[in-house]
Amino acid sequence: MAGYLDRYQQCKQRNGKEKILGKIMLNGIYLKRYLNLILLSLQQERCPAFLPILELKFCLEESLKGLNTLGVSGSFYSVEDGKISGRAAIKIYHFFQQVIDEVSEDVSAVMISLRQEEQNIVCTMNVEADLCPVEAVKRCGAECEEDYDGSWLLSLTYREEVESCNFKNDIKLNCFKPVCHNGSSCKSSDKRM
Repeated sequence: MAGYLDRYQQCKQRNGKEKILGKIMLNGIYLKRYLNLILLSLQQERCPAFLPILELKFCLEESLKGLNTLGVSGSFYSVEDGKISGRAAIKIYHFFQQVIDEVSEDVSAVMISLRQEEQNIVCTMNVEADLCPVEAVKRCGAECEEDYDGSWLLSLTYREEVESCNFKNDIKLNCFKPVCHNGSSCKSSDKRM
């Protein structure tokens, strides 16, 4: 964030300043929503934590609204109204943000959909941009191919593993621990909500 603020202060053109402010806004939305997914997942007593798919929908829709203020059209579609694991929601939202970060300079449209195939959650993004977000695809373990209309079709498949409960390590949250009312780290049995 500090890098964006420095660039904003050094920028002399109004259009350039607006783009930088837009990126700051998108990062703020992402941070708020990403942390919300983490907190909701950590509040769950069962493992793995399952959240209403609406929580992920709220994240994606708010980010798409932010993109819309920057002139990027976007849409989200999901037929499922059920639940999604906290891990899957976090991974999918992180994938979305990684892609947006990489193509933010030239993206004109983003369409995203979720569907379930057996025990897999499949996130598909159609991104209209000059270049494929190769680095985001690599980092997130997704697939990328050019669609018939010249846009990029990205696909991330998340396999639900019901027996796995190593939530904090899976999403690299080792530094985030619930804090009890006395300020020390606590077990799930003595947290105050």
